[in-house]
This record gives sequence, structure tokens and C-alpha cells, in this order.
Amino acid sequence: MILPTRPRRAIPVMCVALMLNMIGFSNYGAVLPGIIRDLGLTAAEAGLAGGIFFLSYAIASPICSVLTDMIDPKRIYLAGCAAGVAGGLCFPWVDGSYGTLLVARMLSGLCMAGTYIPGMTLLGAAMPEGERGRAISLYTSCLTLGTSASFASAALLRMAGGWNYAFLGAAVACLAALIGVGSLIGGRPGRPGGVAALFANLRVVVRSRTVLLYSLASAGNAWEAMAFRVWWIALLVFAAGRPGNEWGQSVDFALLSALAGPLGMPVAAWVAARAEAAAPRGRRERVIAMAAFSSVIAGLVLIVGLDLPLWAVFVLTLIYQCAGFSDAGSLPVGIMSHAAPSARGAVLAVQVTLTNIGSFIGAWTCGIVLSATGGTGSLTAWRWCLFAMLASSAVSGLAMLAVRRTTPIRP
Repeated sequence: MILPTRPRRAIPVMCVALMLNMIGFSNYGAVLPGIIRDLGLTAAEAGLAGGIFFLSYAIASPICSVLTDMIDPKRIYLAGCAAGVAGGLCFPWVDGSYGTLLVARMLSGLCMAGTYIPGMTLLGAAMPEGERGRAISLYTSCLTLGTSASFASAALLRMAGGWNYAFLGAAVACLAALIGVGSLIGGRPGRPGGVAALFANLRVVVRSRTVLLYSLASAGNAWEAMAFRVWWIALLVFAAGRPGNEWGQSVDFALLSALAGPLGMPVAAWVAARAEAAAPRGRRERVIAMAAFSSVIAGLVLIVGLDLPLWAVFVLTLIYQCAGFSDAGSLPVGIMSHAAPSARGAVLAVQVTLTNIGSFIGAWTCGIVLSATGGTGSLTAWRWCLFAMLASSAVSGLAMLAVRRTTPIRP
């Protein structure tokens, strides 16, 4: 029997559950220096482990999105939470090997795939029509807060018991989300025929030049932003180890970055508002392109200033982070504005898949570049790594400039 959900209860429950499930999102990057040291990983191996989360998400998210139309999305959600619990426990509590680390990050990616879109579906089904848009906006806005919570909890747990406790904390958080949603949120019946409808739409959507350009821009944005998230703390630890920065060796950069992370939210909101204001004049994509190119400029300044005092490097990384996320909020709105309502599910599936593939390739590529140019202790290597990040933002900007006004995409 499916129990009804009270609308006023659904919003806080689903938003808190999203942030709990995201505890395992950035915990790896927050404790990466300790993992590299204790497991003896190369930068390429560390980058693969960081990126495989997004590959798992890229593969599973469209499948989970389709399944929400076929079966009760609550079942998918609870399965996603269970994957998060398993991912937090298997490494390093069951086995501390590199192979288990890869499995753990894959399971954490499955957790995000099984909870983010299905959770949005559950929340939308629980809300009256007039309140649905506001509820989903609140839900998606928790992504940035969840990322900061992931950094902060990993830092605090590392200080309390070591970096391995950051993974245990993610497992406990996913278990709490499973219990909360399982007991407080009602499900809804599925609707047969979702797979056939999705693939019929996909055949049309993937032929759209506009969808492919937007998806390329989204993949470039994710390449840069997620690679930076994976390697940010390791970069700051490197900067703290340079002569004259000895005071920074006692700073917990994961906690400091968690407090500073939400600074990108108002920047992304401002860019999104500017893009929407420019849309009636056909200049939405130009605004998004300028935001992408601003990230290129900020990244180049960081590359040049990487040998500055630690406090200056930290400030430059904050600016780069804000610039890197500045177009993240406007890209999904832009691509959906080109799609007819009947095609939006297929458009979203294509974009989510390519975005997370970009995240996977970006995190791994930066690790390969670091390994090939001197390792995490080399200033030159970090400069090449940052260049590999910001180049993808240039691709995003060029893709946006190539978008032309078209009729809505229809299946």
C-alpha cells in the first residue's frame, strides 16, 4: 500500500536526504592526500578512483531515470541509499586495497544516480501542481550545500579518527537517508512503457545539433569543475609544503574549503539570471559563453600565481572555483528551453550522461597529466594539470557560441 506524503513534510525530508546522500560525493577529494600517502598511489591511479564515481553515475543515471516511469521510484531511491551504505563500508573497512577503492567509488556513484533524479520524482509527486517548481528548485539548490557538507564532514571525521572515518561517515549518512525517506515519504505506482518511449525520443534528440552542443558545453563544465573538486585539497596541500608556507601545514584545507564552497552559489545564480534576461534577445548562449571564458581567465591567473604565498593561492583557487561553477546553473535551463515538454526526459538523459562522462574523463586526465609531468610534488605538474582543467571551459564557451536559435526539439 502506498501511503500519501504530506507536502510540507516532503520538502525538508527530501532536501536533508539529498545532502546526507552527498556526504560520499566529495569525501574522497577531501582526504585524497592521506589516501595517496597510505596506499602509495600514483596521481593517475588517484585520478581514476576519483573519476570512476562519475562514470558510474553517467551509466546508471539514465537507467534510473527510465525506471522511475516503470516502477515505484521509492524502491529505486532506497536501493540507491543501500549502494551508498555499501560503498562507505567496503573501503577501507572491509578491504583497504586499491581495487576495493574503485568498487567503493562506483557504488557511491550508483548512490547518486539512484537518489538524485528519483528523489526529484518523489518530491514532485508529493507536491501540489502550483508548488512543484518551488520545491524542486529548493531540492536542486541543496547540491552545493551537500558538496560543502561532504567536505566538512570528511574533514571533521578525519580529525576525529583518520581519513578512513570519512567513508564510514558516508555510510552512516546514507543509512539515515534510507530510514528517513523509507519511513516518511510515500511512493507512487510506475507506468509501463517507459523504456520504449525513452529510446524513441533519444533517437531524435541525439540528432539535434543544439542538444549536442549544449551537452558538449555541460561536459566541458563538469570536466573542469569536478576535476577541480577532486584535486583541490591536494593542490592546497602541495602549496602549503612550499618554502615560506610552513604555517599552512597545520591548516585543515578540507574544512576551510567546505566553508568557502558555497561562495559559488550567488555567482551561478547571477549568471543564470543574466542568461534568462538575455534569452528574449537571443543572447542567452553568449552570456553562458562569457561565463565559461571567465573561468579560463581565472585559471590562467591561478597558473601564473601558483608560486605566490599560500594565502594568495587559496584566494585564487576560490576565484577559480566560483568562475568554474558560474555557468553550471544556466546550462540545464538553457538546454531545456530548446526542448518541447515531451522531449525533456530524453534531453535530460543525454545531458546527464555526457556531463558525468566529462567529469570522469576530467578527473582521470588531470591525474594522468600530473603523473606524466612530475607528480603531485612538482610545481610544473600542477600548472599542466590546471591547464588541462581550464581548456575544457574554453571548449564549453566555443560550443555555446556555436549554438544557433532553432525550433524546439520534439520527439
